[in-house]
Formats: sequence, structure tokens, C-alpha cells
Amino acid sequence: MVDIAGVFNFEKESGDNYANPLYGLYSGAVCRSVLKEKKVKYGILFYAQEECSSGAYFAGAVDIFIFGVVFPNNKYNDSNPPKQKRLQPCELYEVFKKYGTAMVEYIKGNFSIVIYDNSKKELFLTSSRLNTLPLFYCLRNNDFIFSSSIKSVMRLSGMSVQLDERAMVEQALFYNPLGKRTHINNIFQLKPAEILKFDELGIKTEKYWDIKNLFTCERLLAESQAMEKCIYLMKNNMNLYTSDTDKFLLSLTGGFDSRTNLALLDRNQEDFLCYSYGMPGSSQIKIPLLISKILNLNYKTIFLDNDFEGKYEEYAIKALEYSDGTAPISHANFPYVYEQLSSFSKINITGLFGSEIIKPLYKANTKLNQETINLFLCSNFDREFSKIIMKLKEKSFLQPKIIDRYTGELREDFLNENINSLRGFNKQVMLHIFFLEEAIRKYFMREIRIERRYVESRAPYFDDDFLQLIFRTPFAGLYKGAGKRNIFSRRKSQTFYAKVINLTNPALGDIIIDKGYSPKDLLQPAALRLVKVLPLYLKQRAINKMKGNDTFKSQIWAKNIIEKYIYKIGNADDIFTDKLINDFKQGLHLKNDFRFFSMFSLRLWLYSLDKGLL
Repeated sequence: MVDIAGVFNFEKESGDNYANPLYGLYSGAVCRSVLKEKKVKYGILFYAQEECSSGAYFAGAVDIFIFGVVFPNNKYNDSNPPKQKRLQPCELYEVFKKYGTAMVEYIKGNFSIVIYDNSKKELFLTSSRLNTLPLFYCLRNNDFIFSSSIKSVMRLSGMSVQLDERAMVEQALFYNPLGKRTHINNIFQLKPAEILKFDELGIKTEKYWDIKNLFTCERLLAESQAMEKCIYLMKNNMNLYTSDTDKFLLSLTGGFDSRTNLALLDRNQEDFLCYSYGMPGSSQIKIPLLISKILNLNYKTIFLDNDFEGKYEEYAIKALEYSDGTAPISHANFPYVYEQLSSFSKINITGLFGSEIIKPLYKANTKLNQETINLFLCSNFDREFSKIIMKLKEKSFLQPKIIDRYTGELREDFLNENINSLRGFNKQVMLHIFFLEEAIRKYFMREIRIERRYVESRAPYFDDDFLQLIFRTPFAGLYKGAGKRNIFSRRKSQTFYAKVINLTNPALGDIIIDKGYSPKDLLQPAALRLVKVLPLYLKQRAINKMKGNDTFKSQIWAKNIIEKYIYKIGNADDIFTDKLINDFKQGLHLKNDFRFFSMFSLRLWLYSLDKGLL
């Protein structure tokens, strides 16, 4: 999928030679040769999207392209007439005209923005503060090439598949390549809160905001004041995030995040469709269905049943393509689900990131591993890092020589960028900065990029203004400990949700969550909570352990596609070992499915690129 792509070369005259590679990358795309139309000789910019006009604005010397969604933030409303709606490209142009590239201080959302200023012969790329809609770029033979798709960057540049070996080691260690690296050598990702300028002198980058700014509050707000501010902002954001649409989708699960979104809504019930998905009988379906019946909501279930199982490979390949191989094939449910929901609305309000911010951080398996947590919380970094590297070489999908090749520079860079540069912050804050910027942002980036083919997913919890506020309150999970699972601190953190629900839509507080108790149970006096909530939680935990995962059965669904490709992609070479094949033969992938599925999926994507299957 291509949303936006461009080629600039300030040394060549424009011509059709740039246009041809982009056609066919995305069926139904609109390709526009903007600079050629203006008869300038500095290059050609393409914008490829199903509705080109909604994402672009051409104002004399300035062209603006928005990949994603832009809203005014609190600073904008404090400095200008308040605007409680999505900013269109023409409106963003007015902000740019007034503030220049400093416009980024007045906007929020999930976006990458491209601006070409013909009067200055400058191209600007910038991204939101914790962006999950990336732009990729490379500089090749003086061509500056960028796109929302790594595959289109490769095609436009004529690059072949060549892995960035260090990025592969970073993924093995931290689940993701760090910073601007991607899996492909010399193709980079625009960092969050970064401004990249390209002109005749080349590329320059700068950060316009630092995530450290979220953690500089010396004194937290009192709980009553904090609750009032949080509810006010969260209600405003729910209205803001749905201000540009008559209809929208609202995810609903058995947990707290999406239920709190529902409680905060001020829209008519016919304006939105609640939905959930999972295997028949799943608690992630039963509880949303119960909520919808009690509140008389529009509701739809997408069952992951025999039909999904029969189409699993088709949708797994789509997940790989839309995520540039970063998503495991177990994400096949996303294209399957949103393909069916998109006929109601293209706007999807999700509860993503809520738990990751409100609850205390501990080993999250798919988002952050215990080894990374240990690096931040240990007393001796060098000893801990050496232990992790030794373990990695014993059990990694990578050849030990590749790991050895980059161990020294990885250790030095990680220590300087994530530890030494944060001196003055405690270890918990250092860990949370890494967690937000490198772990959960990139984890959910995979999901949001897949969904974008069908819907535009918006996450009110990952809102700049909300993040700025929540870390000034006692409600943030940061202040409840990290590194170890503690059922008492996690239940205590859920009290925030319970209070918000009780103050905005009390009826939702009476309905149980997937842990076996209701939000109102958490508002009982401490002694009653211990007597009532703990037994319900332990009972539900025992039931869940006995039943296993009642929402997904990815290992079974993926059996055919793994068997079809494992012996084509899993053999040892100069970079990879044959651990994929050996784990599959021994059934070990069933015990550590995330690492196995991630590596299998990446190698299948690389294989498909090389063979021209994607």
C-alpha cells in the first residue's frame, strides 16, 4: 500500500522517467506529478491515495501533503481562535504561513507531513510527536526518495533487497530496529518529532520536541484536580477525534480502555457502531455484547471462525504487505476484520495505548521483553548487557558472527542514547521513555498501518495533550512501579478508569470486565475491595488458565502457511541460522510464538520481495 511517495533531485530536469515506477504500486491510486505541472525543473512529487484531494493543498509556491490526521492542540487554541475540528491541508497551510516550520508546536494527531516550498527550493518532511504512520526515505544518486511504503522506496530507487545487519541484531534484542533504522540497508524512517529538510545542499534533520519533556514535572497534581482535568480533556478529545465524521467505529473489548472511551462519548448512538472480534464464545465478544444489549447500542461481532481460518493465508499476506514485513502473520485478523467494518465508516476510534500508559509497566512479551527491562533497572549495565548478548547468541535466529560484529557499537550507542543522555532521571523514567518511543509506538505502528488500508484508526489515549497531562497526575502507570507483575498495583491503576466511568456513564460501571469483577467493585472501601475483587479475579484467572486463549488460536490458524513456506525461507545463510526450521520441527514455536512468528513473517516478506510475490 502506498499513501504518499515522492522523488526529488535538484540537479535534474523533471520528466516522465520518475512517474513510471510508481504506477501499479497500489491499485486505484491517484498519481500526481505536481512539480512538472508547475513547470519547474527541480524534480517531481507524487501523491498517491484513493482520495488525493483530501490530503493535499497547492497554494502558489507551497504544496502541502498530509499523511494521517492533524488536529489543533491546546497551545493552538490558547494562541488562536479555538478550533475544535480536524485541520484540512488548506487550514494547515495557514498555520504554516503564520509560524513556518514552528507550526508543529501548534498541532497534534498522528501524521507525517510533506511541504515543498518552491520559493526557497526546499522540501520539508515532519512527523507527529509519537508517530505511528511512518515515512521512509533514502538518498541515492542525488535522488531523495520517500514514501509510506518501504517497497515503493526500493522500487523508485532501484534498490535490491539488502538487509541492515545491525537492524536485525537490534530487532533480536529489542523486538524492533531502533531509531531511524529499518530492516533494509540505507532506507531510513523519519523519527517522531523530527523535521527533515532537503535542498541543493543535501539533508538536514532536527528534533522539534523531546519525549523527555513529558517527565519534567516536579510536583504532581492533587488527585481531585487531576481527575477533573483528565475528564475534561478526555471528553474534549473524544469529540475532537470524531468531529469530522457523521459515522464512526468504536472498538469495544472486555477491558477498560475502550469502555472508558464509550463512557466519554457525547454522540447519538446511531452515529457509531461498536464492534468486537474473536473466536465464538470469547469473553472479548460476550462482554461487549452484554454492554451493547444493556445500553441498546449498535453492535457488530466479527467472528474469527472457519471462514477466517480458510482465508488465513490470504489475509496474513496482506498483513505482511501493508506493514512492510514488520507485523507477524498472526496479525491476519486485522485486514479480515476491518475489511468487513469499513463499509460503516472509515474512522475507527480505538482504546490502544491506554493500558500501556495507565497501568504499571511489566514484561509485556510482545511489546517489551524482560531483558530490556533488566538493562534499565540493573545495578551493573555492562554485566547485564554481556549476559543478554550471551543468551542471544545461544538462542537467536541470527548467526553468532553477526551478533559479535555489532555488539560493541550497539552497547556504546544504547548506553549513550538511552542511559547517559538521561542522567538526572531515575531508572523508571528512563525505561518509560524507551517504552514509549521505541517499544509500544513501534508495536502498535504495525497494527495501525495494516488497518489504514481499510480505516483510519485514532487513539485518544496517545494524544499529545493527554500524555502531557497524565504524567503530571498520580494516575500514570509510571508512578506505580515497573519490572514486576503486581496484581494489587494493577488493580489500583484501574481505579482511574473506574472513577472516570462512574462520573461519566455510571451504567457501564455495573458490568463486569474480563477479569471477573466490575469497575464499581474497585470503588469500594479498601477492605471490601480485598474481600470481593481478589476472589473474583483469582477465579477468573483460573478459568482463563484452564480455557487457554479463547480469542485467538494463531498457532493452529497459521499451520498451513508455515508448512507451505518454512522450508523455502528457513534455511541457514550468512545472516540467519536454521532455527526457524528446527523450532518448527520440535514444536517450540508454540511455546514462544511471538519471536518465531515475527522472524518467520519477516523472512517470508523478504522472500516475497525477492521473488516478486508482493
